[in-house]
Amino acid sequence: MRYALAASGLLLLATCSPSPYADQPESQKKFVEFLHTWRSTWGSAINSIQKENMPQARDNGLCQFGKSASNWVGVVESVGTFYGGKFASINIKIAPDITVRTGGDLGDDKFKIDRGSQMFKTLSQLGEGMKVTFSGFFGLNDNGCAREVSLTNNGAFNDPEFIFSFSHLERKL
Repeated sequence: MRYALAASGLLLLATCSPSPYADQPESQKKFVEFLHTWRSTWGSAINSIQKENMPQARDNGLCQFGKSASNWVGVVESVGTFYGGKFASINIKIAPDITVRTGGDLGDDKFKIDRGSQMFKTLSQLGEGMKVTFSGFFGLNDNGCAREVSLTNNGAFNDPEFIFSFSHLERKL
């Protein structure tokens, strides 16, 4: 969209690009809203006693979203390899402060993307900042809900990361 703004006799043109997260499917919007609500609750706690039970309550609440995601959209944060190029990894932002990512580096084989796979080839064509559409399955916590893997509770609430196994991934133009 272009907007013209006349100020003091000058004509200025500004280009506004839509948010890369603007066309999220409803299930993704609800997931993001749920996490933002918990981030706000965490941030408004006045002490550690109030925060004590929040991680378990939030994790239990994640069950309402199921174990999979279909046609979600995001922006590639990083793509790389590990174990000498034997496996690929990808981090995708589904909101500016929420990430889904492979988790093979955590030792779980089902979240590794093997060098010889079609998904590895797909990842080789993606770079930081590219918009993507993806589907797949969340890694699960002990309750059978989406597994958040931040190292600290502050990270889990302010910039959560979820382990994800990608079944479909493509660049969105």
